Amino acid sequence: MEKILRQCYKERKIISVNSIVCQSRIKSIESILENGILDKSEWKILTNWLLREESKDVEDILLKLEEVFCQEDTNFTIEQNAKELPILVGILIYKYSKNQENYLLPMMIICEYHSGDRELGDCLYQLFLRYIDEMRLLMRHPEYVEKRNYSIGTNQLRKSITEKKKKLEEDGTSFSYTVTEIDSIVSLLEKCENNFNYIMQRDKYLVEELYAQKEETDIAWWLLNEWSQSYNCPFSELKIEEVVLAVPVELYKLNQYALGPYAVRPVVYRGVSHWKKRTNSISLESFVNVVRDKVIESKLIDIENIELEQVQPILTALKCMYECKESTDEQAWKAVFEGRIKRKVADLKMSVEEFAYQLYLELELAYI
Repeated sequence: MEKILRQCYKERKIISVNSIVCQSRIKSIESILENGILDKSEWKILTNWLLREESKDVEDILLKLEEVFCQEDTNFTIEQNAKELPILVGILIYKYSKNQENYLLPMMIICEYHSGDRELGDCLYQLFLRYIDEMRLLMRHPEYVEKRNYSIGTNQLRKSITEKKKKLEEDGTSFSYTVTEIDSIVSLLEKCENNFNYIMQRDKYLVEELYAQKEETDIAWWLLNEWSQSYNCPFSELKIEEVVLAVPVELYKLNQYALGPYAVRPVVYRGVSHWKKRTNSISLESFVNVVRDKVIESKLIDIENIELEQVQPILTALKCMYECKESTDEQAWKAVFEGRIKRKVADLKMSVEEFAYQLYLELELAYI
């Protein structure tokens, strides 16, 4: 963890940090996590604060953190360490997310960063991105331990008891189990239970592998066909804005897991790459205006009921557009959008591939 801290400090040009300071920060971070200083809702509030979304409850949360950091560094304060605090909070959220297998908080951070708000810094972004990529793989290929010995001694025990019964019957003596034999039977049952558990584990593993293979096959055929199921026509017949809507939505629907495949970014890029020659970039305004009718009429996305975060500008714009569908002014959504989110419509412009990938990330976050 010290290496990560130093990289983040270097990126933010914090130079007055030595090994003693790093170790004290690490101890404080571990103490916060081990003692459960924050509950689930407070972690969400803290993440929003890291993304510069203010909340009336965040001050109390930061004071809780300050109290713990002060135990190792009596000079630590929220005000004096304001430049360092986002780094510590970011690493805390990262460690908490890994411990709890939480995808929501990392995906919020990734969506915000990728949409163009780079205030967080590349070091922390890469940290969360690696974690999500690891989880994309782990979901599809869980750890599996091969069992080497399947024998539980059934035949030997049955043979021993059968021979004993036969001999006693020949001697005219009634048969009864000894304590040793009863213990052997109990041991045998325990081994049977272990084998059943192993079979269940293997069955679950094979099912996951099957899902992963189905997902890979479905995505491969979808890419090969170059046919939009949303518009029921080849992608080549669509406007670029329609391609940018259809590719992430259709890809997301092919997922078998909460998070898309490890290669989701190249897949999105491949999905739109043939059509980007029409234009190199796309704006939020042009995108919403072109796909407006499709989103309203087809229910391609359940935009009416979807719950969104501040870090999902594309879906938020579509939702604002949907809410303003009865307005005579087709541009009314822009005022609603800018009143709801901390971004300007005119500022949101990306390359075709990046725009499609951003929409895909926002869909993932919406349904986690």
